[in-house]
This record gives sequence, C-alpha cells and structure tokens, in this order.
Amino acid sequence: MLAHAGVTAAEIGAVRDSVERFGLVKAAAAIDDDLVRKVAIGGTPDQVVQGLTQFLGTGLKLPIAWEIIGPDRRHSLDLLARAVLPKLA
Repeated sequence: MLAHAGVTAAEIGAVRDSVERFGLVKAAAAIDDDLVRKVAIGGTPDQVVQGLTQFLGTGLKLPIAWEIIGPDRRHSLDLLARAVLPKLA
C-alpha cells in the first residue's frame, strides 16, 4: 500500500526514527501533511469519494474505515454509509 501511495523508504525511515526517539504522540504531531495525504483519505463526503475513486481499477474491493477521528465518530460513520458508499456503488 505504501509503495502504491508513493511513500518512499526515506519517509518510512523518518517516521520510524521519530517514533523511536520521541514517542508516538510527538512523532504523529510532526508528520508532514503531504505524507498524511499519501496514506489517508479524509475530508467531506465528496472529498472521500474522490479519494476512494482514485483506487478504482487497482483491485480495491473493500475499503476499511479505520481510525475515524473527530468529535463524533458515530456521525462520521453515518456519513460514510449515507453520503459516500452510495456514490461508489
């Protein structure tokens, strides 16, 4: 997945080293936004649809909602079910 997303060995090493030196919380706060965009899909329902659409034809059959963050996880999951999944069917 990382190779398909364009994540380099240097980026992986930098994250690993940062976690080892500073711990997960501090390392996560220091991760570059461009790297996050390579491996995560988030945003409005339309942005999530656009992000998932780029994987069509790559063999993706079952995207998994993992580590849903925000003040209301139940609301976010509901948005996925009502506003994202129907657009991908």
